[in-house]
Amino acid sequence: MASIRNRNNKWQARVIRKGHNTITKTFLTKQDAERWARSIEIEIDRGTFVNNDFAQKTLFKEILQKYLDDVASHMRSADNQSIRVRKLMKHPIAEVNMAHLKNLFHNKCSNSNNIKNCRFLTKK
Repeated sequence: MASIRNRNNKWQARVIRKGHNTITKTFLTKQDAERWARSIEIEIDRGTFVNNDFAQKTLFKEILQKYLDDVASHMRSADNQSIRVRKLMKHPIAEVNMAHLKNLFHNKCSNSNNIKNCRFLTKK
């Protein structure tokens, strides 16, 4: 069930469904809030809703750090892995949030004839 409320001269839509976390978003108009809430409810009903809040709040750098802490440290080649991952963490792509990473890769690599634009992702 969706609820719409006026909050600080903006409209907040909340969608609450059993088995899902509460999904909240704020809009300038009530009509936009209602439209968004309906679309989210429809996606949940169809089973196509994917909550990407975590991906939007998490930087690629944070995932790399977690990889260093949890995975790479237990590998035989931990030193080499650590060097490579730390170098990647200094690259500007490390500052991209996870939700935009796929789009960034697609735009930079797929639409380009020059593979050097995405070499850091394809080099082995």
